[in-house]
Amino acid sequence: MRKLLWPLLLCLLGSSAFGATIESIPRPGTGSWWVDTTGTLNVHTRAQVDALAREADASGDGQLYVVMVDTTGGEEPHAFATRLFNHWGMGHGGRDDGVLLFVALNDRKAEIVLGDGVDAPEDLDRSDRVMSGRIIPGFKRGNPNEAVLEGARGLRELLARSPLNATPKATRPVMAEVSPAPLAPPAPVRLLVDAAVKAIPRPTKGSWWVDGKRALSRKTRAEVDRLAREADASGDGQLYVVVVDKVRKPEVRAFARQLFEHWDIGHPGKGNGALLFISTKDRKAELVLGSAVDEPEDLARGDELMTGRVLPALQRGDTNKAAVEGVQGGRELLSASAINLLRRLPPAPPAPEPVKATPPAVPEPPRTVTVESPPPPPEEESFPWFTTLGSGGVGLLALRRAGRRYYPPRCTNCKKWCQKVKDPARKSRHLNEGQRNEEQLGSVSYDVWVCGSTDCQFDALRRFERFFTPHRECEKCHYVTSQKLSESDDDAHLDGGQRLEERLDSVNYDVWRCATCEDVRLQRQAKSSSQYQACGQCGYVTVGTTTRTLIEATYNTTGEMEVTLTCEHCSHASSSVHQTPTKPLPPGARRCQRCQWASVCLDERADDAYLDPGQRREEALRSVDYSVWWCESCRDVVIERDSKWLTSYESCRSCRYVTARTTSDTLVHADYDHGGKVRVTTHCEHCHHEHSTIRHTPRLTRPSPSRSSDSGSSSSSSSSSSSSSGSSSGDSSSGGRSSGSGSSGSW
Repeated sequence: MRKLLWPLLLCLLGSSAFGATIESIPRPGTGSWWVDTTGTLNVHTRAQVDALAREADASGDGQLYVVMVDTTGGEEPHAFATRLFNHWGMGHGGRDDGVLLFVALNDRKAEIVLGDGVDAPEDLDRSDRVMSGRIIPGFKRGNPNEAVLEGARGLRELLARSPLNATPKATRPVMAEVSPAPLAPPAPVRLLVDAAVKAIPRPTKGSWWVDGKRALSRKTRAEVDRLAREADASGDGQLYVVVVDKVRKPEVRAFARQLFEHWDIGHPGKGNGALLFISTKDRKAELVLGSAVDEPEDLARGDELMTGRVLPALQRGDTNKAAVEGVQGGRELLSASAINLLRRLPPAPPAPEPVKATPPAVPEPPRTVTVESPPPPPEEESFPWFTTLGSGGVGLLALRRAGRRYYPPRCTNCKKWCQKVKDPARKSRHLNEGQRNEEQLGSVSYDVWVCGSTDCQFDALRRFERFFTPHRECEKCHYVTSQKLSESDDDAHLDGGQRLEERLDSVNYDVWRCATCEDVRLQRQAKSSSQYQACGQCGYVTVGTTTRTLIEATYNTTGEMEVTLTCEHCSHASSSVHQTPTKPLPPGARRCQRCQWASVCLDERADDAYLDPGQRREEALRSVDYSVWWCESCRDVVIERDSKWLTSYESCRSCRYVTARTTSDTLVHADYDHGGKVRVTTHCEHCHHEHSTIRHTPRLTRPSPSRSSDSGSSSSSSSSSSSSSGSSSGDSSSGGRSSGSGSSGSW
């Protein structure tokens, strides 16, 4: 039995005794960016690393990998990490923007390997700060998960702020595509897509949405159904909304197209369908349009809809708002499509038949009178300007209306021209009392025409009402003789309540009195800006409001207020108690977390009493800003720390305050054959702790057309350092490469 145990024990210890090899480390699968052969990283750390790396890859900043092994088997960790980097070909092709965080747990070594595209001096300085300030402290505290997570975050910031990515890129956290009707993928992929598409049930009749994640509220679903039902009933097209959790295979765009084709969205034979597809965990949204609504104008409207309305709502995490905006925009897109605009055009009217022009009839003359004899008009049936005007209907009507007052009418008895009466006394005998009042007030003008023959008693009357007059028509006698009384004269026609309303300026009354029939009308105009209310007893708007505070409101409790309503006309009064809201916080204040009272932020001079010497030193060096919040009720003090990004100071290893400044001295200059050495000294201005490290710089590049990538540079941290040149043994031609630039550390 013992003979069998020894070989088994040797097999179990073999992997840790001899160390890992490049070929024994499996490359992460699609969607994964870490390898942990020790089983040290927990689920939370793995998920966070994947999220950071996925964000860096999607934004185009670079590729981030994390590898943790037990030991390298005696090989230098920096050389091992560089070979692993080149073997996997990390980074996007042609950019060399890969970053590797390598940890040999039992060797107590950590390495950061940078690709050739992100090994600028600024990147090397940031990698040193990440290694010494974020990774090594976590390992020293015995928390490898914290060290790896902080290192991944620091390297994500390094990629984002690298000079390689200094040019702004049009990145979108939520990808959106506007694509026409689906194109079938290759056959092997088509089988997988069909299986996944068939798993999504098509909405029942009367429903136009599928929510597999239950992310849409009941109100959103009803709004989607209403808009889609309008589009379908009007004949503009069919509109569906699908929200899923995640699409595993294939890409979201291909999945949405296959779903569009599988459901055959749109009216039969018309191709006027639209599909809004949202995958929440993939952070992608697709708008698929049918073949009849994929004109360039439709695609432009779809792109504007996704980028201007759907994506901002998804970026805020509001899926309901994104779905409603997408359906509203899709409804407008279908309605404005060229195929629907042509469909809604009215049919062309039939050609009109030619109409024979007829001379206009002379209107029957009104009654009128005259004394003077005007020059005798011609005896023809019509005036000469009638014959010259011809069939011009518009011009004829204008001339007839303008000439109605100046040209005499014909007598209906003897067919002679009438004469206009110009004597006011004779003209007055042909008008009644109402007409005379209208002429006297200037609201209406009358012309009187009489026949020129002595035997004929024919007269005609023409009425011309003025447009701009302060008078209006009386509702009783219908003469334009009703005029508005002044404010002093209209009080005689108002009662006591109405006069009180006018005095309180709550209601304005206009009194109109007719000069013909003496009829009086009141016009009431209530003022919306008045502070008075209508009384429930007398009905007049004469109720005033008075308030009395019963319980004063505070910053964290509501109060009570007694409201008394008193009518100034009938003296009716009523009282009620209302709840008042909490007291608003002063400007720049917030609620205390302990007592919910007002907590104010002290100024720079007053907050020094609550800071220790190290914190005051940080504020003096402008590396950290402290905000001290003081509660005037419970005297609680809360200190908030805000680290500044643009500072030349870093955290001290001894006192932990951001008061350490780094200086560098060149010990050995680099040349074409050998690298150089630089002493990096960190001095704390608070505790005066001083720490020095040696960093190796890469050798100079010879001025030749080909670029050499076998020079290595590294910097050491803590008590030991490592430096080696990265080899180019990687077999990937499309991935990135590294010359070994990066940072080293041990704990």
